[in-house]
Amino acid sequence: MVTWNRGASGTCALCQNHLETREHLFFSCPYGSRVWAALAKGLLKARFTTDWSLLLEYISDQHLDRVEGFLIKYVFQAAVYTIWRERNQRRHGEVPQPVEGLILWLDKQVRNQISSIRIKGDMRYEAAYQSWIKARS
Repeated sequence: MVTWNRGASGTCALCQNHLETREHLFFSCPYGSRVWAALAKGLLKARFTTDWSLLLEYISDQHLDRVEGFLIKYVFQAAVYTIWRERNQRRHGEVPQPVEGLILWLDKQVRNQISSIRIKGDMRYEAAYQSWIKARS
């Protein structure tokens, strides 16, 4: 952003302490890292990582179990989008949301997505809800 707009601040809008990079915003910033860890540690277990390249490699693996693959891909997409949205809202002067509120909101989004798939009758994801509950405990 700083390269495109020389007047823009390069400081992270979430923690106000570091240069805002992709790795910092989503994985090193105390705010973003708490969101990611709260949602992904239970799913990824020993494979938990904050390395962008490793994470993309893992979620792109075509041999992932259908439910596990769906959950981690959806959580990754939802977390990245939501953290970015929070960052933008802060940049534009909106009231900051507490990290706990964002985690709860994302948890609800994952549950809603699973429920909408189940309501449509796609039974291939029947185990997704139980997997998500187990990962969150």
